[in-house]
Amino acid sequence: MRSRSILLGGAPMGLLVITSKPVLDRQTARPVAGGGVCSKAVSAAVLMSTTTALCVGILVYFLGEQEAHFEHLVELRGIPYQSSLQQPSSGYSCLLTPILEQLFKSSFQNSPLDGCCSRCTVLQYRKGNASIIVRFHLCFSTQPLSPDIEEDVLRRGLAAAVGTDGVRVPAYGTISAASLLAGPWDLASSGTALRSGRCPAEVFPCRNGQCAAKGNVQCDGRQDCRDGSDEAECDCGARPAMRAATRIVGGSEALLGEFPWQVSLRESEEHFCGAAILAATWLVSAAHCFNEFQDPDTWTAQAGSVRLSGSGGHPATARVLRIFQHPSYNAESADYDAALLELAEPLAFGKYVQPVCLPAASHRFSPGRKCLISGWGYLKEDFSSQPENLHRASVGIIEQKICSTLYNFSLSDRMICAGFLEGKVDSCQGDSGGPLACEETPGTFYLAGLVSWGAGCAQAKRPGVYARITKLKSWILDVVSPCLSTTTPLRSRTASSSIAPTSSLPPLEQRATWLSPSTSAISLTTPGLAVSTPKATQPPAVPCTPSTFKCSSKVCIGKVNPECDGVVDCANGWDETNCNCGLTPAAALSKIVGGSGAARGEWPWQASLWLRRRQHACGAIVIAERWLLSAAHCFDVYSNPKMWVAVLGTPFLSSLDGQAEKIAQIHRHPFYNGYMLDYDVALLELASPLRYTNTIKPICLPDRTHVFSEGRRCTITGWGSTKEGGPTATRLQKAAVQVIGEQDCRRFYPAQISSRMLCAGFPRGAIDSCSGDAGGPLACKEPSGRWFLAGITSWGYGCARPHFPGVYAKVTAVRGWIGQNLRA
Repeated sequence: MRSRSILLGGAPMGLLVITSKPVLDRQTARPVAGGGVCSKAVSAAVLMSTTTALCVGILVYFLGEQEAHFEHLVELRGIPYQSSLQQPSSGYSCLLTPILEQLFKSSFQNSPLDGCCSRCTVLQYRKGNASIIVRFHLCFSTQPLSPDIEEDVLRRGLAAAVGTDGVRVPAYGTISAASLLAGPWDLASSGTALRSGRCPAEVFPCRNGQCAAKGNVQCDGRQDCRDGSDEAECDCGARPAMRAATRIVGGSEALLGEFPWQVSLRESEEHFCGAAILAATWLVSAAHCFNEFQDPDTWTAQAGSVRLSGSGGHPATARVLRIFQHPSYNAESADYDAALLELAEPLAFGKYVQPVCLPAASHRFSPGRKCLISGWGYLKEDFSSQPENLHRASVGIIEQKICSTLYNFSLSDRMICAGFLEGKVDSCQGDSGGPLACEETPGTFYLAGLVSWGAGCAQAKRPGVYARITKLKSWILDVVSPCLSTTTPLRSRTASSSIAPTSSLPPLEQRATWLSPSTSAISLTTPGLAVSTPKATQPPAVPCTPSTFKCSSKVCIGKVNPECDGVVDCANGWDETNCNCGLTPAAALSKIVGGSGAARGEWPWQASLWLRRRQHACGAIVIAERWLLSAAHCFDVYSNPKMWVAVLGTPFLSSLDGQAEKIAQIHRHPFYNGYMLDYDVALLELASPLRYTNTIKPICLPDRTHVFSEGRRCTITGWGSTKEGGPTATRLQKAAVQVIGEQDCRRFYPAQISSRMLCAGFPRGAIDSCSGDAGGPLACKEPSGRWFLAGITSWGYGCARPHFPGVYAKVTAVRGWIGQNLRA
């Protein structure tokens, strides 16, 4: 067995032995915050001969005061449902709610549970089939004999209370029937916060002392504790730089000149994002590309080549003069994710460098239509390889309502989705800011969107999300128009001809070079490229709406997508103005896929621990502004915090843009066993608090009740060796692994696995952490979109060997110790 730290100076950073990870600290007798005793200690069970003592306990006497909670659904008939019931302050809701609460509570009168129901709360109304469905909560001062008895008493009581006369609701009618739709939801088993006192190990403890039995309630986007404590302190685990993705998967290499508007944006000479050419001195890209690097002097743009090296084409390089992020851009939601770049020198338009067409604000890119994405992003989601050649793929526009549902309604009107519901084709890391271009008339492409974000790359039911250009058009023109040159770019249709230039300009409000209806098109003679003369037709004007094409400030036409279709529809020719863009030779379509090296900001909680500032030795994980987590065995030999420094915010070990932080104290778990590697966890206290950015963020710490189920896919990251015995990686690597059940883990490592350890990998091997990865994260993404820390890289036999998966310190098992130190 070998630990996953690096051997430095001949001394092992961790002993080569077998063992487990930090689990629950051994102070299991210490009561959980919230106090109380969760077990129901039974004293001499006193059977009561009468029902008058049922509120003390039915059949069983409980030590201490206990509460029992149930929820029910009841269908009400005889009164109408109105949407105002969804507003607690509405007149209907204020009238109906107290009537129902009294009705439900009084249903236990003259029954064995008379006086036991201490509280009734109506939680929700919804529309039924000519009825109202009510969800309500009941609290009992003592535990009923069983849920069946509670339900039976309630059912009989409701029938008696409603009776034949019903229950009058003034101004709305009479409740003629109240029927239970399902059995009671005993909240101790259904999941919402319930009992008071100390909670069992598998139940989440709310701060108010209640227990939420549903699995993984923490930070799942739904409030399960009445005090909301399960959704408190959830500002973690998000990947803002990843949510602002950089993305293309499932395609093939592009031909030279196939996407002449495609630009590679270089930050410090390294490809970082894509962009599209709008004019000789203007590019458009994604705003999130400039979250961290906003100095124009560090950026350059390369166009005219399909190779990042610039070879084999006609590369044109220009310096970036100014960067304009959209004023409404929101880095957290990726809304208004667009930026304009003004170049210091104009690009020379030619066969391999051309602008893409900007659509009108009314332009429709209808669901199902095929468009093209292009970029130098990773070809697989594991980020194993970034291509040298530009890749492209065909994707379909996805209906907005469907996409919004797939992303839990987190889409705004400034976003558009493209891809396929089955996945397989998508943009990926490195494609951000690149174009989603749709061919309108043959050979003319319009910019529909900019690569923005998505969940993973090419995953099923997780299409790519793009900044919608039609919603950003007015801002683009406001910024660009005063500086637009009248230089005319090349445009092509089908045949060869030359055309006279235009000389007239429109009023300023039109913000573009205008072509009169009598002017054929543009001035450039290029063999094999030409423009056909637009034909004049004038469809009737219609009232101007957001979906109609505007010919002038007061004249609109109803034709869908009339601009640059070769037909003059506006009397002033505005629909055929500024159409010298989007030229590309005909070429076959294909796909694009993604890699293994991590992108900048993709894993913002990953840190590199450097020994004596000389070399990377271990990984670490950001969990709070002043705290990192790592493996205890990293500090077996060198335990002086002054010998260590943490580097954060960069995927490159050789990069100078990382943030270096001094370590003030190292706290190894008090039960750490250096021979068995049990409780292999350490907390590192930083000398000064971190400043969170899009590349430095904390991961979510799971509650001790959190379940990382067997078989689920999680991700490991680190700069460790890429093969057993090999050198460490210079770029952060990541891989997907599978959580292995404890029984199988013990079978792989007989007598070596403790309850503080967790196995992950594959029985066949091939994917694993290795030397240099120790202390790094095993992170799992929950449905809420947040990442939780399941384990800390600890040890294993070799690297990626069959039947010897990686072993990780189980974070849920040491959660109590971690919390104690963070609160201290």
